[in-house]
Amino acid sequence: MKIEPTMAATRVTADEDQYIFELSDNVTREKVYYPTRFGVEIAADLYYAKDGGNQGQQPAIVVGPPFGGVKEQGQVCTRTN
Repeated sequence: MKIEPTMAATRVTADEDQYIFELSDNVTREKVYYPTRFGVEIAADLYYAKDGGNQGQQPAIVVGPPFGGVKEQGQVCTRTN
């Protein structure tokens, strides 16, 4: 079943990005978008190794806060609850 988002994520151009760290020369950053079961589109950054890290299944870490939060506050919510 394909979910069509009713609320699309805002697309950000490379000029509008506000990253606070330098990306390693060994890593690729890709913008990805996917819908939730509630019809809200989520924007995320996918990082993988330049030496074929995006080929096939790989281990991953997903950082996400509780519904309605932002990723920078997710760790605090997890520790305090």
